Amino acid sequence: QHIKFLSEGKSHGVYHQYGIATFSKHKIINTSMLDKDDGFPNGALITDIKINLDTIRIINVHFNSYRLSKENYHTLKFIKNVEKDSLESNDFFNLIETAKRGISTRWTEIKKIKSISNKSPYPVIISCDLNEAPNTYGYKHLSKDLNDAFLESGFGLGSTMVSPYPLRIDYLLSSPNLQPYNFEKGEDEISDHYPIWADYQLN
Repeated sequence: QHIKFLSEGKSHGVYHQYGIATFSKHKIINTSMLDKDDGFPNGALITDIKINLDTIRIINVHFNSYRLSKENYHTLKFIKNVEKDSLESNDFFNLIETAKRGISTRWTEIKKIKSISNKSPYPVIISCDLNEAPNTYGYKHLSKDLNDAFLESGFGLGSTMVSPYPLRIDYLLSSPNLQPYNFEKGEDEISDHYPIWADYQLN
């Protein structure tokens, strides 16, 4: 197992640890990580796993969100009711600036992970909460020349968010010689995301 805890403490009297983890029944031969000091506030794990005579690199990453505050969400909720003359309010521009910072941080992360993937000496699987939909430039850049497990073997809308609106922001991307099949999405609402998984054939 390869685990990175990013924070810990008590919430409502219950102790918790928040982080990111990669588990394997096969031998882990090398690990590295990226955290807030590397520009990854939600963390990223790079894990090399030996499977028989082959080695696979797993890049497990939670990309930056928009990091909106409660005040930002309040502004967003009522923005449709904002009068034209009041669009220059501090609340509105604070919302825009917060979103811009989130997008900028995520784009920097995406470029770095893509570079790590491209330079990998082993076939790669990127398992990620990208916080971006498939029609975005960020997704298209990250997934270029990689297999998207949902597109290869999934069906339906592929929504990964527990939401009344279909939104796919979690992905399993793999090198061309790692062919995904049996993509599935769980229905357990154990967080605000549904779990996803797939099998792979190394060609």
